[in-house]
Amino acid sequence: MRNIGQVAESFSPAAHGPHDPKSACVTCVDGREQGGSYLVKAKDHALRFTKFAAVFPSFEKASTSIKARVAFATAMNKVTGLQIVGHSYCGAAKLCIKYPNGEGLTYHNGLDIVETIREAGVDLEKLVPDLLKICNDDEIAAANLLSRHLVLQSALNIMTYPGIDQEVGAGELEIYPLYHYIRE
Repeated sequence: MRNIGQVAESFSPAAHGPHDPKSACVTCVDGREQGGSYLVKAKDHALRFTKFAAVFPSFEKASTSIKARVAFATAMNKVTGLQIVGHSYCGAAKLCIKYPNGEGLTYHNGLDIVETIREAGVDLEKLVPDLLKICNDDEIAAANLLSRHLVLQSALNIMTYPGIDQEVGAGELEIYPLYHYIRE
């Protein structure tokens, strides 16, 4: 077993210097995304949020923990960029396409994921049939479109947090909705 000094030595070099972050990133919990780590350098990175399908709730629906993270990144650290990264072949988006109303699901097999996305202001029962129609009933293509929609919804939702709209309007904060194509 290593002692605490040995563990501290193995930290990233960025952990030993001042923390002057410039960005924050919201990504999917999917391990293939690696938490958006390919987007940022550790020394410039304030924090990463991992959420199912990178979906971010409005301020009104957010937990105290989410509100605190946004305040930490924006008000306390004055990040200048917030990336919201969705990706193709998202399991949460596929689940929502298959079960838009959550019927038949329980909390241990996906209902919590569907509810999280619905709580972000996405009317799945209305949107999913339209996506399937556009995609000729191809569930994967519809899920990929839904994933893109969730990134944009999250960008709108983040604007509901106190001060964010003023920071964006003043050019102090930029929001980058991104979509990453990954292989199935």
